[in-house]
Amino acid sequence: MSTDLLTQLAEYGQYHREAQDPIPPPEAAQGAVTLVPMPLPPRYGLRRLGAVLIAATLVILVIAIPALLRGPESEGPADSVVETTPLEEPSAPVTTVALIESPDGDGYTTVHTLNDGSSVALVQMNLWRSVDDGESWEEWYALDHEIDLLTVAPDGAVLAVRSPNDPIETPDSGSMVNGTSEVHRYDSATEVWTVVDLPRPELPDPELAPAPADGSCEITGLQSWVEGIAITIGEQIVILGDHRVVADGICDQDFQFLWTSSDGVNWNLVPELGIDGYLHGIIWTGDGYVGYGSSVPSYVGPPTPVPRVWTATDLTSWSEPTIDLTALPEDGIVNPWLRVETTARGLTLTYDVERYRPGLDSSITDLADLQQWVIEAGWSEGDADELGDLLNAMGVDLPLDQGEIQNLTSGLDIREPIGSLTLTSSDETHWEATYIPD
Repeated sequence: MSTDLLTQLAEYGQYHREAQDPIPPPEAAQGAVTLVPMPLPPRYGLRRLGAVLIAATLVILVIAIPALLRGPESEGPADSVVETTPLEEPSAPVTTVALIESPDGDGYTTVHTLNDGSSVALVQMNLWRSVDDGESWEEWYALDHEIDLLTVAPDGAVLAVRSPNDPIETPDSGSMVNGTSEVHRYDSATEVWTVVDLPRPELPDPELAPAPADGSCEITGLQSWVEGIAITIGEQIVILGDHRVVADGICDQDFQFLWTSSDGVNWNLVPELGIDGYLHGIIWTGDGYVGYGSSVPSYVGPPTPVPRVWTATDLTSWSEPTIDLTALPEDGIVNPWLRVETTARGLTLTYDVERYRPGLDSSITDLADLQQWVIEAGWSEGDADELGDLLNAMGVDLPLDQGEIQNLTSGLDIREPIGSLTLTSSDETHWEATYIPD
């Protein structure tokens, strides 16, 4: 079974997991607790790039234009600034960040509450606003569901990071590149949105050739997809960027980098992180930065890689402490969404731990058995009816053999909670891991 099909199945299973009623998180009001979502690539970014890569397999590719995919010659701030008219005035500097149920009922979202009492939230990749303590919400700033990140700067400016979905297809080639990410900054003093084009990272090698159609990569051509996946505010405003590349000898690989700014208008590019791993996000502790992630991106599985932590004071020199994770159960899958708690005693990262839902085994002998299994897992009967088409597309026959069981388990990605993992540190150098079963 191809990686592309596994990706489609994983997204299909993830949709059903997300469409079910959300499980309330721990009491977010206790202390300074914030739900920090996993960055977007495993969900929206992967879906966007996946669509591009799948589409790329359906065309005959000729010659790429590497110059189109290269970043700007300099790594200084972007020159392009466009002013647009705001839909409604937001508010003053941020005072608190809270976790609430999403206004559209699709899970939970992080909300910034401002000094004037209004609130701003990122919901379904558009900005929503409430002026009545969250009793009602209105879509406030919509950009075709392309806003990936939201924060409020120390000066009160609302910052939204947009990574355009539409790929740019180069003439006479099969290469594709998405629009360069942007920062949309709202200044309440001027009541104007300023759109700043961020500098685009260069390809790992400017002379990269398109991936040939010889089967060495499932995707051919030269592909370049850039987006912001996490944001934090410390001594600087920091956006963690992700650059996914397909080329000759590079079969869908991530190259991470940073955008940094002191004012949200002038941005610089830090082209490399210099770590042997993949960051999901960055936290400012007051003394330095803590990056959390794993060995590889979460969409490289199964299962989700176990967590890793890196620390830095200058955003260029990262070190990784050793963390003993032997307490994790053998079948445990660490959910990359996490809760971050900062107290006088230090920093705590809390992850939910899941396992693949049992029962998907050789006892399933026909389609009706499999449909009943997914219905018991929360799928509707209508969605279960589509399983036959999925199995046909995969070339899976019932009853299931061991290989088919493994592929379906990871592809459908139906999980159940079994406990939680906490990583705690008082000095950001020594970390203690604790697993608590449900």
